[in-house]
Amino acid sequence: SDREAEDAKLLQSLDDNLRNKTAAAAEAAVEAESSSSFLNELDQMLRRIGGQLGATQDTETMAGLHKREEQASVMRRQAANRLAHAEDSLLKIREDLETTSTTKNHLRTHLRSTKMASLAHRAKKFTS
Repeated sequence: SDREAEDAKLLQSLDDNLRNKTAAAAEAAVEAESSSSFLNELDQMLRRIGGQLGATQDTETMAGLHKREEQASVMRRQAANRLAHAEDSLLKIREDLETTSTTKNHLRTHLRSTKMASLAHRAKKFTS
């Protein structure tokens, strides 16, 4: 019937939605991991620069190290922002996945009970 075809299309749409959100979650997780790794590298670089600054007396070397430290700090802030954005995206996508999955399960339950009621009605008509 038309109703069953519409229900099947809706279920297919929810399945597609779940697949797309799962792929988006995987991408966000990769971005978060990459940003986190880059952040760790920058933290190590800043610690090395700090150690070099403490060990040198040469003003020219100090000036170069301060410039590198400033650049690394800017990159660190950018990486931290990317990480925060990726983590926020991942959280939102996971919430959307949960909602979509719940909706799909409710729809399937509703469709099963509707189908059972329809079959019971037909059986009653047939037996009477």
